[in-house]
Amino acid sequence: VGNPEEFLKKLVSLSLRKYVQKLFPTLLELAITLEETKNDAKSIPYAMYGNAATFITDFVKQKKKQLAIFSYNDLIQQLHTAATTGSSKAALATLLEEKYDGIFIDEFQDTDKLQYEIFDSLFSKETIKFYIGDPKQSIYAFRGADLNTYKTAVKNADYSYTMDTNYRSSVPLIEAYNDFYTAVPNAFLDDKINYEVV
Repeated sequence: VGNPEEFLKKLVSLSLRKYVQKLFPTLLELAITLEETKNDAKSIPYAMYGNAATFITDFVKQKKKQLAIFSYNDLIQQLHTAATTGSSKAALATLLEEKYDGIFIDEFQDTDKLQYEIFDSLFSKETIKFYIGDPKQSIYAFRGADLNTYKTAVKNADYSYTMDTNYRSSVPLIEAYNDFYTAVPNAFLDDKINYEVV
């Protein structure tokens, strides 16, 4: 009785026992109601956050439509839809392949899944595709860059080349990088991401 909260918790934990149901029917009902209310109260902020996020997302979509504004992500999403589905896909692919014999996509480690699917869908095997990147330099995960996309591209590529000479850095810096990255075998925990000694 010195700690009523603990007592009510104990009642709830023993609620299936017949003697508890018989001795404390009203108190047991109250304890269960309080426990459920407490659990509901904990979930209220999360429900409010969820509702707020949905409201804000819908509001921003409406406002962009009203003002005829497209974000960077909107442009990628719309191009992805045009490049991978519907009747526009074939026409767009034909137009681009007639114009370009090859494409170069630099900083490929910062590409996301949608961007890769755009390139892959619009340019067939007839177009030479150069994906140039270094997975160790991937710094845009917060913006959607995805190393799994990089690895998919490596796996699907007909050929893969690695540079073995660095023309941009001093010799001591290159030696330090070589020592650092070769100290632990498979430092990147992935057999598709290796360090080439330069």
